[in-house]
Amino acid sequence: GLITVGILHINNSRDIEQDARAGIKTFAMLIGKRVSAYVYVAEMLLPFVCILVAAICGAMPWWALVVLVALKPAVDNCRAAMRLPAEGMEAVAGIDEKTAQLQLMFSLLLTLSLILIFGATSCENWLDVNTNPNSPNSESATVELRLDGMEADFEDDIKGLSASFDVKLG
Repeated sequence: GLITVGILHINNSRDIEQDARAGIKTFAMLIGKRVSAYVYVAEMLLPFVCILVAAICGAMPWWALVVLVALKPAVDNCRAAMRLPAEGMEAVAGIDEKTAQLQLMFSLLLTLSLILIFGATSCENWLDVNTNPNSPNSESATVELRLDGMEADFEDDIKGLSASFDVKLG
């Protein structure tokens, strides 16, 4: 999502002078060209940092790092954005289109990584909680995993008993 926000932000940053003449106020205008360039850089690089940290922490498999292929175009866009304060809107001409292309590349690479993750691994590696579903044990099916089922069975048993004694429960 940050890369998509970056498309809008760099567009507003490029148009700061025109928007000022037209009386339009944007976030980029309020923070100025220099800070706008830094905000854009953060919007471009944070998605890559998040994927990297998630992979390191184990929240995402290492395959997700395939998105790092898109890092070079992101850095190129960041370099162009950092020229905005000194060179003006000419420095970022066409960068909104390049950012849209980056968004597409990042999204496709992330999607590809997820396809590879689930295509290269089986359900057994990701979804199974025990090694043999026909003979669960206390290690493969912990009490926490069995408790909901046990409570539902107990409730059914109580309802059955109350029905046989014609007792109404709450």
